[in-house]
Amino acid sequence: MILVVACKEDPSIIGLELLKDSEILNIGTIDTISIEAFTVEPEHLVTGGQLAISPLGSYVDSIYGKLKAEFLAQYAFSNYVEFDNNPISDSLIIELFCKGNYGNSEFKSKINVYELTSDLVDSINYYSDFDPAGMYNPNKINISEATIKKLNINTANNDSLLIRIKLSNDYAQQLINPAAEDDSLFYSADTIFRSYIKGLYFSVDQVEEDGLIVYAAPSNVLSRIVLYYHNDEDTLEYEYYFYGSYTSVNSYNFDNHNEAEIPYLNDEIFQDTAIYLQSLGGTAANIKFPYLSELIDDLGRVSVHKAELIIPVITDSIEQQVYDIPQQLGLRLLNVDGEESLLPDDPYIFRYSGYFGGTYDSQIKAYKFNISNYFQDLFLGGEYYDLRLFVGSFNETNLSLSYNISEANRVVLASGNNTTAKISLNIFYTRIP
Repeated sequence: MILVVACKEDPSIIGLELLKDSEILNIGTIDTISIEAFTVEPEHLVTGGQLAISPLGSYVDSIYGKLKAEFLAQYAFSNYVEFDNNPISDSLIIELFCKGNYGNSEFKSKINVYELTSDLVDSINYYSDFDPAGMYNPNKINISEATIKKLNINTANNDSLLIRIKLSNDYAQQLINPAAEDDSLFYSADTIFRSYIKGLYFSVDQVEEDGLIVYAAPSNVLSRIVLYYHNDEDTLEYEYYFYGSYTSVNSYNFDNHNEAEIPYLNDEIFQDTAIYLQSLGGTAANIKFPYLSELIDDLGRVSVHKAELIIPVITDSIEQQVYDIPQQLGLRLLNVDGEESLLPDDPYIFRYSGYFGGTYDSQIKAYKFNISNYFQDLFLGGEYYDLRLFVGSFNETNLSLSYNISEANRVVLASGNNTTAKISLNIFYTRIP
């Protein structure tokens, strides 16, 4: 009866309050299911489109190795303009608004800017390991090191930055005297402008220790490109911007995890004591229930009231105390061909915020998922799928849970082979006569 009362107080235990007294005797719990979890490199993640955040920088993690984050972006003119009376460029400045960062905030990243020579096409899928080689002029167009200024836009958030990068006057003159056949039309339509001005590639040098990644927001209204120029009559300025229906692409290079200290990466034969998750397409984990079919045969028909997957965080490492723990993880179904699909418990399908879980619980230092519908389907004869665990990002507006491709973070979790705190599953069920 203690179990029954406790379950009634938990709204995520499905249907328990509808049981008759005679059926309560058939209630059971399972908390000893064998679970295996393996660290893997996930499939390519789509990182192109109209992105709100583009991480920029590099760092070295003592466990995960090197990471370099770069991006490519189109930009547009602000309004029609005619540069008359012998216009000459004085300077061309990129102002790039950044909201937040990861790593050593005092570190000075070396940022390089290149002119794109190929189009970014919004109908093409660009992926997290996209290599921009061959798409840009290899002669960089920034003529000074980037300067970083802290912004106190909101007193409660003092992590906003403004990066300023000065570009060459030669590149600026292309904007004043375009190579268009009819330069009077150059600033009349986006299609004409973009046919000559493809965009910019923001690159960084890979550091060998320490490092910093900033969360650039090119589409923010505070991000812009300012052309300062003069003519025979006056000193003037003109703005370009990144926001609107313009394509950007995030590109992440993990150096193939060559310097990572992740045991048995992509090895699903030996289960390590830990699993290693990293955002931006770094690492994920495959979760398996190797003896589930025997359990289903043994129990027969059951009604699953709750199936809760609990994944503890290994917090005793110095590294985990330094690096941010992601606030959200995600789960997907994974078929034998490596294709992913949504669980029936996923908020996008179940349409209930908070039910699925996956957020970090600082009280128990673990992540919890409610995957009751997934197990109910299995007990009703549904097809079994492994699970894919990843660092997630939850959109409250449309209830979608996706891979985090805009924030750098990582977490070390206990696997099913950990002796002190292992990944576990608790199932509450009722046998169906």
